[in-house]
Amino acid sequence: MVNPLAGGGRAQRQWARIRHLVLQRLKPSAVEFTSGPGEGFELARAMIRAGLECVVAAGGDGTAHEAANAVLAEGRGSALGVLPLGSASDFARSVGIPRRPEAAVEVLARGVVASVDVGEIRSATSGRRFFLNVASFGLGAAVARRLRASEARSWSPWRYFRAVLTELSCHKPAPIAIALEDAPEPVSGPVTHVAVGNGRFQGAGMELCPTARLDDGWLDVTVIRPVGVPDLLRSVHWLYRGMISRHPRVERYRARRLLAESSGSVEVETDGEPFGSLPVEVRVLPRVLRLIAPSVRPSTAT
Repeated sequence: MVNPLAGGGRAQRQWARIRHLVLQRLKPSAVEFTSGPGEGFELARAMIRAGLECVVAAGGDGTAHEAANAVLAEGRGSALGVLPLGSASDFARSVGIPRRPEAAVEVLARGVVASVDVGEIRSATSGRRFFLNVASFGLGAAVARRLRASEARSWSPWRYFRAVLTELSCHKPAPIAIALEDAPEPVSGPVTHVAVGNGRFQGAGMELCPTARLDDGWLDVTVIRPVGVPDLLRSVHWLYRGMISRHPRVERYRARRLLAESSGSVEVETDGEPFGSLPVEVRVLPRVLRLIAPSVRPSTAT
């Protein structure tokens, strides 16, 4: 399943370059193309119902997100493969799938099937959804909305960071209460951004949940208290080097389940896709997804 629009059209150019390699190495029984949001879910579901044992999502994080939701919704044990052709592909980073398409094809051809965790998010207004990588509340969701509305639809590191600066300059931190399972007191107070990570990366390479693992049965929760643009610019290198916890306005937690709510209007996104607003319930589902992964997985950052 190919999303040619991923990465502002980058996926279409990449696909043209590797099409013959994919046909030669993977020998797919069918190649389908999406043309708009939500179509990836329907195409993947149709493939699974037709009996395919593996669905490969070729595109960005949104493409993988839709395919994974179809695999999990059908519950037939089909495996998911990810061919990162988008400009962000943060989930592929978390898994250790190479960014170079030719190398990623080799992972699909020679990799192993691993059982990995996924996150599940629920709300009274938006229903239920699964996420592979990160769900976030606040600034990150506002940035995702801005990028989705842009004509380029490219999630390159520079474009994403520029959108972060733009949103942060007018962002008003909202009071958020996060009840972590088994924690005696909720995490509360004004917050700029909350990342709930099954994977490590968000925002085209920002390592917001540096110790998250895809197979440990836990979600990593990174809470960023109010920060300004000058402060962010001074500490931006920490975001990309797995050192975000060094910042004095950052708190990190782990949980298997959490409830988040706010007295204000706080947007929510999952893997870059909008999911309404708080309140939400989030939990981890241990090892419920069969994923084609590299035979040697990346080590967790310390």
